[in-house]
This record gives sequence, structure tokens and C-alpha cells, in this order.
Amino acid sequence: MKTFRKFVLLADVDNAKLSFEELSKIIKRVEALGTISYIKLYGCNDKRLKEFDEIINGRCSDTAPVLRTKGKSRKNFQDTRIMIDAIKIADSGIADSFAIIGGEGDYGYLLSALKAMGKFIAGRFNDDININFCDIYLVDFESGAAV
Repeated sequence: MKTFRKFVLLADVDNAKLSFEELSKIIKRVEALGTISYIKLYGCNDKRLKEFDEIINGRCSDTAPVLRTKGKSRKNFQDTRIMIDAIKIADSGIADSFAIIGGEGDYGYLLSALKAMGKFIAGRFNDDININFCDIYLVDFESGAAV
């Protein structure tokens, strides 16, 4: 069995409604599986940046601000930047594993493309529609909490 060690963690903290505590638990779970070489947090406004400061500082990390949309509701808004970044990173070969945390939406095409590239997927999404594409799902279904 192939071992996976180099993770990239991409998290839409805005749409997934992640708290600092929940993201910290997810990071610990992923670190039990391998090394996180890069973290990118999407949907960070100034307040959220302060909240996640401990996670961002001291790591190879990046943030992307909240996307503003004209005339569209933020409900069920999927951040497509995760998809673009994941494919670019996967294509570069710097990681063999991905931890992807997203809100509502169908990430199936992205996840299946990453699987076809031989990548290991740990995921946490607000919709269970993506569960079948993940090697590990980062949610305890009994409590609904991050594991």
C-alpha cells in the first residue's frame, strides 16, 4: 500500500463556517496522517485573519479574501479558487495528498480529478455528496464535529 505523507490543506473557512477550534482539530488529524507542507485559507476577512493568526503564522501558508459577488446570494456559494489551486498544486507534484475543507457544493469533479492523478484525499464538506470521493472524511457523523 502506498503511503502518503505530503499534504496540502485548502480550507474555505468562510463557506464551511469553520471555527479556529474546528480547524485546529482538522489540522491535528491530518498531521497524524502526514506532514502538512502548505495551508491556504479562503474567505478570510480581517476579523477571521486575527482568529486564525496562530495557524497562519509559523507555517507555509497563504490566505485569500472573501469573494464579493454582485447581486448573488452568498448562500450556497462555492469558492472555485480551491479547485484551480488544487489542480495547479497537484500538477506541480509538490504534494501527494490533499486535505480539502469546503462548504456547500459538489466538489466531485475536483476530487475525482485529484484521485485520477493518484492523490490521497482527506475531506470535510457541508454536503455529504462529496463523501464518496474522499479516502478519509474528516467529520464524526455521530456528533457532526471535526475529527
